[in-house]
Amino acid sequence: MSKNLAKPHPELFEKAIELGWLNRVGVDAENPLKSVYAFYHPSFQEYFAACEIEDWHFFLNHVPEHPQQGIYRIFESQWKEVMLLWMGRKDVDREEKEAFIQALVEFDDGFKGEFYWYRAYFLAAAAITEFKNSKFADKIVQQIIKWSFGCFYKNLKNSQFHSSIIEEARAALPKADYHKAVKFILPLLDRSKYPHIRHEAIKTLGVIGTGNCDAIQALNSIIDDPSENICCVEIASCSLGKISTGNLRLKAIKKIIDLMNIDIHETAVRYLSQLVFESLDITCESRDLIIENMAKHIEKIDIHLYYFPTNWLSAKAFLKIAPTHHPQYQYATDIEKRNEARIKQIQDRGIDMLLNDINILGLGDITPQKLETQIIEIISNLNLILHTNQDDEMQERACNCLESILLGQKFSNKAIFSAVIQGLKDCSDHRIRENYAVIWHCAQNLPYPTFYDAWHHPPTTPHPEVPDTTAVGFTSTTSTLNWQTFPQDIAREINNQAELSNQIQLLCIDSKNFINPDNPAAKIYTQMLKQGCPKSEDATKTMADLQTYWDLLLMDSEKSLILVFYNSRGEEATGFSEAFLNDLSKFDGNIAIVSDNNADSLTAFSPSQSDLIGAIVRWICQIVWES
Repeated sequence: MSKNLAKPHPELFEKAIELGWLNRVGVDAENPLKSVYAFYHPSFQEYFAACEIEDWHFFLNHVPEHPQQGIYRIFESQWKEVMLLWMGRKDVDREEKEAFIQALVEFDDGFKGEFYWYRAYFLAAAAITEFKNSKFADKIVQQIIKWSFGCFYKNLKNSQFHSSIIEEARAALPKADYHKAVKFILPLLDRSKYPHIRHEAIKTLGVIGTGNCDAIQALNSIIDDPSENICCVEIASCSLGKISTGNLRLKAIKKIIDLMNIDIHETAVRYLSQLVFESLDITCESRDLIIENMAKHIEKIDIHLYYFPTNWLSAKAFLKIAPTHHPQYQYATDIEKRNEARIKQIQDRGIDMLLNDINILGLGDITPQKLETQIIEIISNLNLILHTNQDDEMQERACNCLESILLGQKFSNKAIFSAVIQGLKDCSDHRIRENYAVIWHCAQNLPYPTFYDAWHHPPTTPHPEVPDTTAVGFTSTTSTLNWQTFPQDIAREINNQAELSNQIQLLCIDSKNFINPDNPAAKIYTQMLKQGCPKSEDATKTMADLQTYWDLLLMDSEKSLILVFYNSRGEEATGFSEAFLNDLSKFDGNIAIVSDNNADSLTAFSPSQSDLIGAIVRWICQIVWES
């Protein structure tokens, strides 16, 4: 400030004070006659800082094997705006900016999970808003779209992107060059695409399409098309309402209300409520129309919509725009209070479940207060369980505890995140994938050199010992078959063979709770969803419906899908019904049953045969080799 303003341009310095850009906040402690000034807003300070930076290496100087010797300001939040202002400087050579963008998109963090590479890439997406003609711009925007669509984009594998990356990509997309993003998303509105791809594309336009004529026109066309799918019309109406103004926004609101009046259901109510919260210029006509229709249905919504967050959202939306003297205002207030209490109950129940799991793991009877004060010790003990206890159920509990603690609390102590990384770094690949959200959270809170040291170097102090009770529930891999962990045991054997695990997706279906043994289609479909399969836009109530859904999965998957039916009652199970097996035999693909049933056209394994898991894995290996 002194170099660029006060000394060479004292008149500008005085003008800055007059305008309030600079404010006198005190005097120098060593020289009371010397005033101390501060910027009215951090943007001024960030701008002047950006003007002083000559080289992009100020933000990043990567020393791959010795990051403590490098510079990684790109991962420090206080430097982000400075970096963006530097990218926008006209006096910085184009080559300099291109070199910086290239360094970001090619950043090699040295981890299988590529945690900091993702962070660097998301930063590059923000940087191209200040450097729109970068040669990397199209590539970056297309990559962010792929991540934000997750498993919905073209033929990407269902498990290719973790939900943490999908969420971050969706947050990054509006900050990237949205005009480029719209250009790449519009082709995905084609009706030849799968419904879930179209739905996601329509939703995305509602996030990034503000002021873009092509996006507005495309959404308007969907709303006006009488042959369009109702679900697409609802989503398009919501998206159009978010990115348009005036008559078009009113049109979108009316369309959602029309659909809501035909049939009260979750999506229409939720979309109308979203528009109330996200639209900044709802006109009086729109407001009165929304109040009238929400008031007409608010009791029906409260009674008939089982998903209470939608009821809560609709009540909050109504309370935001309705006058306090409205006859339904008190009813909406009661809904809001009741649902806030339910949220509190769920949160309390989550804490109780966490403390119960910690107790089952043998870490003692810990209270919430003790959890806060002994967090490092608890995390170290959980890490030790993950490394020494071979029981999948116990490991799963330990993983759930870590996630509940890390993602449910706010910690400023960096040692907590380092302790988590030190504990998880040597776990199996599939365990790291299952804990990706926890590790990603740590990567958001640790400087890159600190994370690198925690991952690649052993802790300076040993983990504290855990009580003997941590061995409760322990079973070795050579012990008697445990039907409760049957799917995990097969998956563990498959994951031990990296080449095999990369080529298949295993789906294990437990028939123990089949309500209708002859037609368990809905129950099977639910279990498939829980194992990462995409949702179907059509009902899946019959075995014929399930067969259609299965055929689509086979067409869309780049991996070999393996479907194994078993009963967790093991040898006590009565077997599968003949009607079910007859229907299942008509399915294509690789399907096996664990049962003593006679199934001529299906691969069958007896639940009592020796080395059952090995036999199933060998069958899977044969499938992969033959394909």
